[in-house]
Amino acid sequence: MASKLQRFGFAVYLLGIVVYFSSWLAVIYWPASTWSMSAVGFTAAAYTSVVYLKGIGLIGQNSFLKLRWISKIYILASLLFEVFHTLRAYLAFLKLQREVDIWSMVQEHGALRQTQGLRK
Repeated sequence: MASKLQRFGFAVYLLGIVVYFSSWLAVIYWPASTWSMSAVGFTAAAYTSVVYLKGIGLIGQNSFLKLRWISKIYILASLLFEVFHTLRAYLAFLKLQREVDIWSMVQEHGALRQTQGLRK
């Protein structure tokens, strides 16, 4: 039978899954929105996973690995995952922003050349 802590952990896990998938859906269905174009919105799928990972940590009481500090190891591993996963998402955001800026400049330059060609 599940303890109160495990039931709470399951609720946190379900909430985390909803938040995580909602962050993805926002970027997929509304990619041009202010939220999706911001660093916070673009990287939300990376950092919101901390909620469901916390839920998993609260659910699990025992491990098949007979390690003394298993819960502390799990927390540390989850935090390291979050840091690197969010950093990678932020770097992807920066790269995408540069590419969008470059593409905008190319389009503007091409439109300017076409306009100048029409004036001749």
